Amino acid sequence: MVRFSIIKKAESLKVNIEEIEIMPEDVHLFLTIKPTNSISNIVRELKGFSSYKTRKELRLTEKYKYFWGEGYYCESIGHISKKTIKKYINNQWENYI
Repeated sequence: MVRFSIIKKAESLKVNIEEIEIMPEDVHLFLTIKPTNSISNIVRELKGFSSYKTRKELRLTEKYKYFWGEGYYCESIGHISKKTIKKYINNQWENYI
């Protein structure tokens, strides 16, 4: 549900999802965006749409006003290879306690 809504919104924003992993308490995304796009706007759109769709699907609209936490972490890649980032994201469950 969360995965589908993030993917659907990313497509509408013309953002390429290189890798995605949904964890119980966070989401790991590796995105390719145009340099003219605002990272904060992309994150806001992805979080907002996926929150709305998930709360609606699970009928949580009244009880849970907010679905996502307020912040996010973002880093550009230049010194790290795409392969390394994809491996890191794919191995998240191995490190989950």
